[in-house]
Amino acid sequence: MQPAVGALSDRIGRHKSMIWFGGLAPLCTVPILHVLKDGTSPILVFVLVVIALAIRKSLLYTSISGLIKAEMFPAEVRALWAWVCRMRWQTWCSAARRNMWRCSLKSVGSESTFYWYMTALCAISGIVSLRMRNSSKEGYLRDVP
Repeated sequence: MQPAVGALSDRIGRHKSMIWFGGLAPLCTVPILHVLKDGTSPILVFVLVVIALAIRKSLLYTSISGLIKAEMFPAEVRALWAWVCRMRWQTWCSAARRNMWRCSLKSVGSESTFYWYMTALCAISGIVSLRMRNSSKEGYLRDVP
């Protein structure tokens, strides 16, 4: 799915793709995770996992994340600042940290708090996406053929 979505982002813009991710992910996170927790139908669980992966992994974020970072910074400092942004986000959102918090909350019977934590992180991404400048108009790669 990523090549097709990358081509779509070339047409509609990466900024709009990020806004779509920032809007859909917070709306879908809690409902999907609640159904997955209690899901008994393998088909329903499969469909929800595909939807979640499409929103997060394939469709709206990972297919464009590298270009977003390249467009945000001038070439002289691009590698440094892309790394700094990634490491700051990884500090709060790494898979190991998320899993540790989820397991801790689950052990005290409050697993749904984790769902809201993930929703909050997605909402932060949405807010940043809205505030981010439109890279097709102001990005550092806009004049590169």
